[in-house]
Amino acid sequence: MATINKKRQLGRPVSIVGGGLSQFGAFADKDSRDLFVEAFQDMVQSMDRGFDIQDIECAYVGNYSSDLFEHQGHTAPIVADWLGITPIPITRIENACASSGSALREGVMAIASGMYDVVLVGGMEKMTNLPTDGVT
Repeated sequence: MATINKKRQLGRPVSIVGGGLSQFGAFADKDSRDLFVEAFQDMVQSMDRGFDIQDIECAYVGNYSSDLFEHQGHTAPIVADWLGITPIPITRIENACASSGSALREGVMAIASGMYDVVLVGGMEKMTNLPTDGVT
């Protein structure tokens, strides 16, 4: 029996308590990790209640193209190092255009399951290193 219409319920409530963005544009001097760090710093500044990055227990990074477009694999652990949140579990989620949405789903489920209380979720892409026909 197909379960597509099955009613699903989170194990406990989940809230998004902060958000951040990097600048949009073509930045020859920045890679996707720089842009992620910029968005992370913006998120930390958006928090209105004493947030300590050491409270982050797990992280999910949505990213489709860093290994293809920037010749940089192993992206998630590198991001964790740049953010100063090691050692925690951090996973790169690759699902084409839905990578960051899928990362968010994983973060929600990690909290709803009771496994973690504070999870970082973000996404990053830098697609300007190649011409359009190389990206599409």
